[in-house]
Amino acid sequence: MSTYVVRGAGRTWPGHPQDTRHRLDSVLDLAPLARFGDRVATGLLDVTSDPAALDSSGFWAVAADFEGGLTCARFADVRRTPVPAPVPGAWRGPAAGDWTSSLDRAAYTEGVRRIRAHIAAGEVYQANLCRVLTAPLAPGADVDALTALLARGNPAPYAGTIRLPGHGVEIATASPELFLRRAGRGVESGPIKGTGRTEDDLLAKDYAENVMIVDLVRNDLGRVCATGSVTVPDLCAVEKHPGLVHLVSSVRGELREGAGWAELFGAAFPPRIGHRRAQVQRPADHRGPGDCAPGAVLRRDRVGRRRPGHRGGGRRHPHLLDRPGRGSAALRHRRRDHLGLRPRGGVAGDRAEGLPAARGSVGDVRGEWRDPYVKIWLDGGLQDTETARVSVFDHGLTVGDGIFETVKAVDGRLFALTRHLDRLTLSARGLGLPDPDHDEVRRACAAVLEANPMPLGRLRITYTGGHGPLGSDRGEHGPTLVVALGESSPRPDSTAVITVPWTRNERGALTGLKTTSYAENVVALARARADDASEALFANTVGQLCEGTGSNVFVVLDGEIHTPPLASGCLAGITRALTVEWTGAKETDLPLDVLERADEIFLTSTLRDVQAVHRVDARELPAAPGPVTAKAMRIFQERAGDDLDP
Repeated sequence: MSTYVVRGAGRTWPGHPQDTRHRLDSVLDLAPLARFGDRVATGLLDVTSDPAALDSSGFWAVAADFEGGLTCARFADVRRTPVPAPVPGAWRGPAAGDWTSSLDRAAYTEGVRRIRAHIAAGEVYQANLCRVLTAPLAPGADVDALTALLARGNPAPYAGTIRLPGHGVEIATASPELFLRRAGRGVESGPIKGTGRTEDDLLAKDYAENVMIVDLVRNDLGRVCATGSVTVPDLCAVEKHPGLVHLVSSVRGELREGAGWAELFGAAFPPRIGHRRAQVQRPADHRGPGDCAPGAVLRRDRVGRRRPGHRGGGRRHPHLLDRPGRGSAALRHRRRDHLGLRPRGGVAGDRAEGLPAARGSVGDVRGEWRDPYVKIWLDGGLQDTETARVSVFDHGLTVGDGIFETVKAVDGRLFALTRHLDRLTLSARGLGLPDPDHDEVRRACAAVLEANPMPLGRLRITYTGGHGPLGSDRGEHGPTLVVALGESSPRPDSTAVITVPWTRNERGALTGLKTTSYAENVVALARARADDASEALFANTVGQLCEGTGSNVFVVLDGEIHTPPLASGCLAGITRALTVEWTGAKETDLPLDVLERADEIFLTSTLRDVQAVHRVDARELPAAPGPVTAKAMRIFQERAGDDLDP
C-alpha cells in the first residue's frame, strides 16, 4: 500500500472543501523530510523534475505522480534513526463513512466493458481501471505520523515518508514491493503478482500473472540494459508478510553505456513512456488506464534492500497452469490502496483494479466492485451501500431506540450465530420491540456473506424501532432490520487498556441489553485511544469491576480465573459465556483495584476472542499472555474450531 499527496495546481476532486487555507498553512509549517527504513534525510537543497539530476552527487528522494511527473528532492543531511513510535492522537484519518468514489457502479462496469473490447481487439493485454476515493483531512495532519502508525501496524520492507509541503508532495509508504533499485550500473525490480493468506491460497492464475509481469519488466529493463545482462534470479518466490504471502520475482540487469536515471525511468514508467496503453473514455478529472502508477525511489546505496527473512523458497519454477487442489481459477486481482492529500486540502485514494491479462479472459465485475460499495441487507433484500437508505426519522437514529449484534465471519461462516440471535431477542424484549424473525435474519446474513466474500469479517445485525415521531414515542411502521459486513483483521495476542472515571449503572433500564445507545462507549474508547490503548474498562456504581466498552474482562488470581457476574451490570457476552463454560472461570464480585494486583488479565469479545492485557493504566504486565491466559486462548481456539455454533 502506498500513500501519496498532491496538493499543488492540477485537478480538483468532487466533495472537497473549497477553502483550505487553514489546512495548507498548518502543513507548510512542517520541515521537508525523507524517511526510508532507518534513514532520515533533512536539510532540503534542491527540488527538480529532471531525472537526469539524479546522476549527480547527493542523497535524493524521488516521487512519481499518476500523470508521469517527477519530483526529485536532494537533501544535505542523512542519519540513521529508527521510525519513531506512534504518538497517540498525532494522526487522525478520515472516518470510513467520509470516503466517496469518483466512479459509480455503472461507470465502473462500462470501463471494464471497454477495456475488454480493447483486449479482444489485441490492442492491449493488461490494463488498470482506477477510481479515486476522496475524503476531507483535518488541518495540520502530518503524513510522517501516518508513517509511524503504518510501521507499527503494517510493517513493510519499503516503508517511509517524503514530506515536501512547499512543493505539493507528501508521501507515506508501507509498500512490500520493490519498484526500482540501482547500485552503480546494476538495476533491479521486484514485481509482485499473487497474494493470499497462505501459500495454499495462491492459484495457477497468480503464478501465470506473475510470469507475465516478469516478462513486462524484462522487456522494460531490456530497453536500457546491455544486451544479455537481464536475468531473473528469482521467479515466483513466496514472500511472507504479517497475515499474508506474496508471489515475488526478481529481475536484474546492467545499464548500457550512456544510460542513466532519465533513460531508466523512461523505460520503466508505464504508460506515458513505454508500453502502449488503451485509453478508456472518462471525465477529465478521473484517472484511468492511460495514467501511470505512483512510485517512490531512493537513489544510492541499495536503499530498497529486501528485509532478511521475507523471501521464502528461493528459486521456484512451479507448473504454472496445473496445480491440483488449489481450487478454481476464479479471477482475483491484487488491489493497491493509496491514501493521500489532494488539491483543496482533501484526501484522495486510488484503487487500481487488475483486469484479465490474457485475451478472452473473463473477470467477475460484480465481485471486483465490492469495497467500498458492498452489499447490505435492508428491510427484506440486498441493496448497494451507495443507494441504501434508512429514514432520517428512524427511531434508532433519532433516539437510539435499537439493538444490535456483532458476529465473527470466517471465510463466509458465522461463529455462534444461534447464541447471538438468542441475545438479540432478549435485547428486543428488554426494549419492548417485537421479537426479530430468526429465519429472516439468517437469510439476511447468508445473503450478505455470499455477496461480500472476505476471509475475516465483522457482521453487524441492527434492529431498530423503525420510522417514528421526533420524540420517545414509537411509531406504527414496524422495526428496521439492517445486516452489514465489514472486513476485519486478526487481533494481536495482547493489548493495553485503561480505566475510566465514568461508571456503568448496574440497575439501569438498559443494563444487560446490547443497544445502539453507544455514545458512552464512544467517549470512553476515545480516551483509551488517546492513551495508546485499545479498550477502556468501567467500574459500576458501587466500585466493582464491570466491563469494557465492547468486551468482558477476566482476571487471574492465584491461578484461578475470575470474571464479574452479570449482576455487576456487564453485558452477557457470547465469548464470555463460552470462556466461563470451557475454562471453569468463576463469576466473582471484584473491586476495581483488583486490576492493580491480578497476576494476569485478559479480555473476551466476538472479534478479540481471548486477548491478554500487557498494560492497564500505568501498570505493565510484560509476561502477557501469562500461562493461564495462554491456556484459555488455546482452549477457546480449539473448541471454537470444533464447533462453529456452540
